[in-house]
Amino acid sequence: MAVLVSGYAARYDGTTWSQPTKLSSSSSAGEPDSVSCPTVSFCMAVDTRDSSAFLFNGSTWSSAPGINDRVPSAQTGMASVSCSSPSFCAAVDNGSDAFTFNGTSWSPAAVIDPGNELSTVSCPSTSFCAAVDYGPNVVTFNGASWSKPSAIDPGTYLQAVSCASASFCVAIDRKGNALTFNGSTWSAPVNADPNGLSMGEGGISWPVVSCPTSKFCAAVDGNDGNVVTFDGTGWTAPVNIDAQAANSDRKPSLIFLMSVSCQSAAFCVAGDSSGDAFVRS
Repeated sequence: MAVLVSGYAARYDGTTWSQPTKLSSSSSAGEPDSVSCPTVSFCMAVDTRDSSAFLFNGSTWSSAPGINDRVPSAQTGMASVSCSSPSFCAAVDNGSDAFTFNGTSWSPAAVIDPGNELSTVSCPSTSFCAAVDYGPNVVTFNGASWSKPSAIDPGTYLQAVSCASASFCVAIDRKGNALTFNGSTWSAPVNADPNGLSMGEGGISWPVVSCPTSKFCAAVDGNDGNVVTFDGTGWTAPVNIDAQAANSDRKPSLIFLMSVSCQSAAFCVAGDSSGDAFVRS
């Protein structure tokens, strides 16, 4: 499933993409920027403009309960959502707040990273999530509460995190470094892409790394149109998959890879800012 900031979503069935479908029957379907689908009959999408959420039931989209309607002082735009099942999701907003979903409603805001702006969250199970901010910090969830922020990458800006389990995560930063988590500690930064892993001009971040297992991850590097992969030991050299992005500096409007999602080492989908998708299968 891919969401478009115009308020639509498109679904891939293994062969073809559907026509974009509006997420809500209301006059405005918002500006969704993150989607998570733990099953083929359940997806949750969140809105970067406000606290709206949208649910997919396997055939149609509808509006879901608002996320932080009860916390008017909180940041309203949502940054990322991750669902391990239809009965558990976590979302982070464009500020320092996190929210959890129990299948029916969202929790009140939990301030997990005071004074910082969260980027992405990844939840491989109901009892573990990791979230990173646009600084050096990671925060983890144990099923009941969030840890204090821990600086794992001083001196740079983290971009995204993806966790295959509670004992394996990868976080990446704008310099192209990757840091791995073994369940207790984070590694030192290892360069995965000398071109850097930020998304587009200004370092805007979407899910730029995806790790379905501890033996495989894929990360995209934005402006250059490249992907790098991890085999459990090291990272490959960058491979270009989006020629438009590689040549976007000569085009009137910048085109860049925005996101990647992998179900396994044999199946990944990456998307760019022009609406093109790239499938690894």
